[in-house]
Amino acid sequence: MARAAVAVQQAHRRAAVAATAARALGQIFALPLSVAAFTQGMLSQNIFLRAAMPDMARTMGRAAKFAQISSSSWRQPKYDVPGAQIETASVSPFFDLVHFKSAVGTGRPKVLLFAPMSGHDATVLNDTIRGLSAAHDVYVCAPVCASQVPADKGPLTLDAYIDTMQDLIRRFKGDVHTVAVSQPGPLLLASISLMEAAGDPCVPKSASFIGCPIDPRINPTKVERLTAQHGTDWFRRQALAPVPAGEPGAGRMVYPGMMQMSAFACMPANANEDIYDAAGIADLDGTYFLQTIDRIFMKAEIPSRAFVHTDANGHKTIADPAAITRVALMSVEGAQDEIVGRGQTHAVLDLASSLSAGMKTSHRQDGAGHYGIVHGPQWQQGVLPVLSHFIDTMENRHKKPGANQRLVVS
Repeated sequence: MARAAVAVQQAHRRAAVAATAARALGQIFALPLSVAAFTQGMLSQNIFLRAAMPDMARTMGRAAKFAQISSSSWRQPKYDVPGAQIETASVSPFFDLVHFKSAVGTGRPKVLLFAPMSGHDATVLNDTIRGLSAAHDVYVCAPVCASQVPADKGPLTLDAYIDTMQDLIRRFKGDVHTVAVSQPGPLLLASISLMEAAGDPCVPKSASFIGCPIDPRINPTKVERLTAQHGTDWFRRQALAPVPAGEPGAGRMVYPGMMQMSAFACMPANANEDIYDAAGIADLDGTYFLQTIDRIFMKAEIPSRAFVHTDANGHKTIADPAAITRVALMSVEGAQDEIVGRGQTHAVLDLASSLSAGMKTSHRQDGAGHYGIVHGPQWQQGVLPVLSHFIDTMENRHKKPGANQRLVVS
């Protein structure tokens, strides 16, 4: 009996360690517990786990649901935006530009939305796109599943993503409002900072940051605590896997999207959990994953004003948000965001120290977690009206040069 008790204790300890590591791995890109750790915990704890988790039936059902999603093969994104004509163009091996053309016609404010890279494709923003499309001309920078990108195309780096962002913004010749959801936020801030410093005439009219880890040092979550304890080598060993033979990206090291999607099954009950019902799998390039952990989270280079961008020609420039003087900024946080700590997104307004107060605004959505600020009633009834008002205000300001319009801070 004593030997059995020791074995049970050891099993509990192994499961706890595995769950802690995988939980933080998932949270780095927005989800808290990998299916591998969940499975190990299930097998090792057995009936003891059921006793510790009263909602086991619900968790098991969700685990099965997402395991089925994760085991399916990659497919082309399926957007659900009624009334929109969808046009997709490749802008780099790793990104597509998706235009949701409306029958309403032209003349509406253009919005360029940068989708999160969190193990799923851009269809995770279906509700976001539907809401914005009602009054705006929406374009989405959609990540391509890394396992579908041939290895000879090279890795995706933070620098390359910034180059892509700037290229897309310049295509609109200054007639666009940019919006970043979650992880792309720090890189959008860097992109605009570099364009402002260069005096680029094609800077966007505005930039909105929704649930973005601009300064992960503020009110650190489990993401920051884990990255403070481990280096990138640990994440390289624990999180990356090669794309198997038979796939277009065979041999490329990726952070598997299935880890993220299956992870969602083990989150606490969430009113917005249906956000993933239609989302497809999208693996992340391993280099991008590790550089994000190292430079965005561990070193916090963006808020430290230490982010050095190297362009395609090898030219190096520090991306300092203090260079921003022409682009209006908005930050959006969820009051109950479990992924991005309180104040991390709002930090963008302080970093843009040269921008006038009348060009800045912020919004904190009561009752919303990380997913509620882009999906469901909190998004539809709370965030969307405020974001649309901000975009429309800045659109009108550009139509009437010299107009002294101040933003209402909510």
